Amino acid sequence: MMQMQKCKILIDSYIMMKLASLRNRWTHSFERYSAQNEPRAQILLVGAGRMGQIRAKILHSNPRVDLCGVVDTAGKGGDLASMYRIPEYQSLKEACERQARILDAVVVCTPTHSHSEVILLAASYGLDTFVEKPVAESASAIEDLYKRISQYTHSTRSRPVALCCGFQRRFDPSYQAAMTSAAVGKPITARIFFGDHPVPPIEFLLTGGDIFMDLAAHDVDYITHVWKEYRVESVFAVASASSPQLAGAGVQDHATVLLQFEGGAVASLFLSRSSVYGYDQRCELFGTEGLVSIGNIPEHSTTIHNKIGSHGALWQHSFPQRFEHAFANELDALVDTVLLDEPWPVSLDQCLYVQSIVDAAQRSASSGKVVRLTAR
Repeated sequence: MMQMQKCKILIDSYIMMKLASLRNRWTHSFERYSAQNEPRAQILLVGAGRMGQIRAKILHSNPRVDLCGVVDTAGKGGDLASMYRIPEYQSLKEACERQARILDAVVVCTPTHSHSEVILLAASYGLDTFVEKPVAESASAIEDLYKRISQYTHSTRSRPVALCCGFQRRFDPSYQAAMTSAAVGKPITARIFFGDHPVPPIEFLLTGGDIFMDLAAHDVDYITHVWKEYRVESVFAVASASSPQLAGAGVQDHATVLLQFEGGAVASLFLSRSSVYGYDQRCELFGTEGLVSIGNIPEHSTTIHNKIGSHGALWQHSFPQRFEHAFANELDALVDTVLLDEPWPVSLDQCLYVQSIVDAAQRSASSGKVVRLTAR
């Protein structure tokens, strides 16, 4: 009798296991069917460089997106086109006119000096644009772009085209948690550390590696967003070059920035191009009721302890690894804007505010003087 009961239990367990397996398969199949039958954003990638490769992978893996093609004016889009089986184009105009589908948006991964031309052309075809900060090379150029695209209507939606500026800190889970999970009272000070890794090639630094615009902008956006009740009143910055070649070209690769806020709070930002031990991103926000800290994420969680000490992993290698989730969240938010008409979370005024602070840091470092900001 006991043997029969054991057999029955085993059979019942096996049946339940098979039913659970079938249920999981049916659920997965239903989810895939539903995803295939929901609207999908038709998105074109512009730029096949390092950021283009990162964005292409994310767009391709997003179930709400059809990656419709890659545009690269230098003819370097072939590898991405082959990898994701999408068309390659030499110009945005060619892509827009030859696409069989009605496009919704473009994701721009080209140098800053080319942004204006790409954004205006995309808007003329009724397309939303996502672009990494900065939108353009100056506050006046940014303001002009937003004004000019406002006259264009989206190709498939009854609204103006959207211009979506990416500040990835806002979309990173750790930085988001620091904004929502810790009430630290009235701000007193913030300490931000940005150690870039690996050291960029000298060619990049000489042609487009301004340390304030390239590194400081993301953290400036984050701290001013967290402390949005208080405006920055003044900016002081110092910077240095680590080699005669950089110094001769007027390029700095280390800098410190102090932001004085209304009410007396101060934020300090240290920026460096040469963190030899990994990509070092830290932020501490100290207030009257406590402290919130954002730390680094190691490559793995293993720690070895022996007679010569304790040994852990290096920090994550660079920004593609550290902000992988943030980049995915950014593009998912873009899909919400494209398909659901959700407002983009970064406004024109916020873009201009960050640009004005970064511009002030550049002027302060050049002049050695405190730069005071005027309210808009």
